[in-house]
Amino acid sequence: MADSEENISGKDQLQMKRKVMKRYSWIYVCISVMFVVVLLKACYIIVVQGSVWRELGQRNKADSLIVQPNRGNILDCNGKLMASTIPVYRLYMDFSANGLTDELFRSKVDSLSLCLARFYGDRSAADFKRLLLHGRQTRSRWFRIDDKMLNYTQYKQVKQFPLFRLSPNKSGMCWETKVMREKPFGVLASRTIGNIFADAERGGYCGLEKGFDDFLAGKPGLARREKKAGRYLLVNEVDPEDGLDVMTTIDINMQDITEDALYRWMDRTEAERGCAVVMEVNTGEVKAIANLQRTKDGQYAETENFAVNSLTEPGSTFKTASVMVALDDGKADTSEIFDTGFGEWRERDWRMTDHNVVYDAAGNLTNKGGFHNISLAQAIWYSSNIGIAKMVQKYYGDKPWDFVNRLYDMKLNQPMNISIPGYATPIIKNPDSKGWTSASLLWMSFGYGVQIPPIYTLAFYNGIANDGKMISPLFVKAVCKNGNSVQTFSPDVVNSSLCSQSTLDKIHQMLKDVMVHGTGFPFKSDNFEIAGKTGTAQTNYWEKDKSKRSHQLSFCGYFPADKPQYSCIVVIWHPHQSLGWGSPSGFAFRDIAERIYARSPHIERVMKEDDTQGHLLIPTSLDGQREPLENVLDELDIPYMLSGDEKAQWASTSADRQLNKIQVSSRTVGMTTVPSVTGMGAKDAVYLLESRGLRVQMNGYGRVVQQSIPAYSAIRRGEVIGIQLRP
Repeated sequence: MADSEENISGKDQLQMKRKVMKRYSWIYVCISVMFVVVLLKACYIIVVQGSVWRELGQRNKADSLIVQPNRGNILDCNGKLMASTIPVYRLYMDFSANGLTDELFRSKVDSLSLCLARFYGDRSAADFKRLLLHGRQTRSRWFRIDDKMLNYTQYKQVKQFPLFRLSPNKSGMCWETKVMREKPFGVLASRTIGNIFADAERGGYCGLEKGFDDFLAGKPGLARREKKAGRYLLVNEVDPEDGLDVMTTIDINMQDITEDALYRWMDRTEAERGCAVVMEVNTGEVKAIANLQRTKDGQYAETENFAVNSLTEPGSTFKTASVMVALDDGKADTSEIFDTGFGEWRERDWRMTDHNVVYDAAGNLTNKGGFHNISLAQAIWYSSNIGIAKMVQKYYGDKPWDFVNRLYDMKLNQPMNISIPGYATPIIKNPDSKGWTSASLLWMSFGYGVQIPPIYTLAFYNGIANDGKMISPLFVKAVCKNGNSVQTFSPDVVNSSLCSQSTLDKIHQMLKDVMVHGTGFPFKSDNFEIAGKTGTAQTNYWEKDKSKRSHQLSFCGYFPADKPQYSCIVVIWHPHQSLGWGSPSGFAFRDIAERIYARSPHIERVMKEDDTQGHLLIPTSLDGQREPLENVLDELDIPYMLSGDEKAQWASTSADRQLNKIQVSSRTVGMTTVPSVTGMGAKDAVYLLESRGLRVQMNGYGRVVQQSIPAYSAIRRGEVIGIQLRP
């Protein structure tokens, strides 16, 4: 009985399994059929209907619009805007707008035409009325009113005009909106900031705009056009990501100082081009960089970044590196004497001269020039080509590779990571280089036959000021979003130690002595010590026609000398006017250093002892209003003498050194003629001229040295008068 029950149970289980398998088989078959159907349908869509769907996809894609993001800002180190994207607008009208009836248009066209004429100023009211009537007659839906692009303030102003203050459906007013890259500080650091292409979507094409384009550009979004309430609106499908802000190391105040000093000394000497760079010693941050070139109309503009991309022979500023090599190798000493003769060293196939060589009318060497026997330190002070070349000839003449390899070890030819696209890298030849001759080593010793961008020379001198640590110049501190840093940057260490400490101490002292005993004396400051080196290099020296040859004048150094905070280089090419008493590069350096020193509270002030103690010194004072001038002189207890009309409002001053007094003379100022403001400070000059109804444009700082409208000319109220100020 039990066996029978077990058999029955086994049959039931077998039947159950068969039923389950049958169901799974049906499910498998159904899935397989569905898969085959889907596959066949897909093939049908691809092969048979493919062209239809592709056309539809293109149509939908055409209806979608790319939404451009806002380009990031470029900021100075204090967060001031140096480059920003702003919207600009061009006015159009839709003369087929539903709400713009003939009655409404006729009632507003006269007043609208008058407002447009006053605003744009390029057409009369009658002309604008004819233009508007023509647009209404043609029923144009996109009729341009004027070509001028308007800023946001002007855009808001136009929206308040008659008719335009109504809704767009009634007024027909519509706008073409574009973006424009604006530089609030004008040309300051313009080439370093860079520019973007006219087609903004292509991004930057030079300067930081190009170097940091990936950060500034952002990511575009996608929008589609949807019709709502009879109007087409853009609805974002993918929101654009605005670009990040780039915070530079530039200090806009130092930039202004640097550019102004470079311009004034280039303009005074009618130079062709020039550059100046200021670098913070410890951080490597570039605080200012100016590049100017004379244009065809005789003005100066930033057309190229000479400081970064100009390969140029540095001239005498390279002598410091040559001396550093010999001192650090233990071969030479600063007290060693070298005979420079009468300023000429001649061999069979070459001739070398010092800058103080003297020839007679027939071109023969005289005994009136030269430095004769001088120490190696004096060779740096006086910038003697022969002194430096003889030192290099003595110790490296038969082993030029030793000298060149030491320059390479100092990383003077090392490419640096500079943020400005297109930067050049130094070229320092060696005995295996093409064109190397027996004299190449000698000329290399004072900066010929090598090509170094000015910013690399500055990095080397900055390394001297930075206790021998040479770092790459830094242009960008951080990339920011909503004021918060996303990525920060620091300078690369190019060489952690240029030389030994003992060598560095000797180099420091020589560069300080250049300013006291040598070629830097005209540029020394009365307020603090500067350490640096002058440089003069002849350009186009291969030209047989001497009129085609010119010079490159440079000065590179750091300040204050004992506790350096900033290093600076100024290079000026091809000056057409000689100062006769020093290099414009040196004077520009001094102006930059003194003005930065004056406005930098963190620089330790070291008052130098004055050997004139006990003697009364009469300062130079500015012309101006007599009463305030006398009050100041009385308050400071400075003796003065009055002459002329004691009741006159204006006075001229001069310092009488023999009597130790200020001479204060009355100054006649008429009411109907242009006053003379030469010798006045900016405040008094502007006040006096504007009180006579003139509009003043001021350039420079210090005292007025020139005015564009001659003194005593008839006054024409509202006329613009330019005044030039200099220290």
